[in-house]
Amino acid sequence: MTTKPAEFTWTFCRIGGLEQIIFTDAESVCRLRELDPKLWVALSCPAQGLEFDQRTLQLIDTDRDGRIRIPEVVAAAEWLCQRLVDPAAITVEDQDAMPLAAIATGTDDGDRLLKTAKTVLASLGRGDADALTQEDVRQATLHASEQMFNGDGILPALPGLPEDVRLFIQDAMAVIGGIDDVGGAPGIDKAIADAFVSALKSWRDWTGLVAGADAPSGRTRRPPGKSWISSGARLTTTSSAATSPPIPPPPSTGSTSRKCP
Repeated sequence: MTTKPAEFTWTFCRIGGLEQIIFTDAESVCRLRELDPKLWVALSCPAQGLEFDQRTLQLIDTDRDGRIRIPEVVAAAEWLCQRLVDPAAITVEDQDAMPLAAIATGTDDGDRLLKTAKTVLASLGRGDADALTQEDVRQATLHASEQMFNGDGILPALPGLPEDVRLFIQDAMAVIGGIDDVGGAPGIDKAIADAFVSALKSWRDWTGLVAGADAPSGRTRRPPGKSWISSGARLTTTSSAATSPPIPPPPSTGSTSRKCP
């Protein structure tokens, strides 16, 4: 028999004529997904111009459309709660540094986060430090942006790379899409590179099928030209023998109220 989770009791306060949620503890942040969207004061807000750390706003705005919406706030809250040994740490005031001991390890994400934090501190010559600040991250990011191989697993089309490598990266970003490295430069990672190579193989197999297909007149169709052009998110081919339509590629809550403080 499945046990139904205990219903969480939200605490409200009337402010400016509106009943608004009061986040009294970390549990209310971690259970934000359970709050009915109709009870949110706003459905979205701008990702800049707020009295809030700008870099954090950019990270929460995952689709980078310049606005932060409810699903993005919920996802950020859950991401944080899942990676802390005790989510109550987020309610501690006047704490500028995050102790490394507060990171929940034992999962791939937690282990990766702890390793990254230690790497950041080591890059600043403070490998024995036991806490990390936002300024530490900013300084490490600035330093990493000046390095060709900064260890983040993302490779931009940098001028220092061989021309064929740069062209591969640029075409992969045009066809599959890119991702920003730690310094903010767009590039590709292994997953994008693998997807691009797979797309190229599919295109090559398709052109082979076209080359061997019979035209309606009974004559063998001439193979498409060897050049291919990446445009936006499509891979197209040019052909000098478009005498017939081309063969398409295979489908690849309860609540309580109280007076405001």
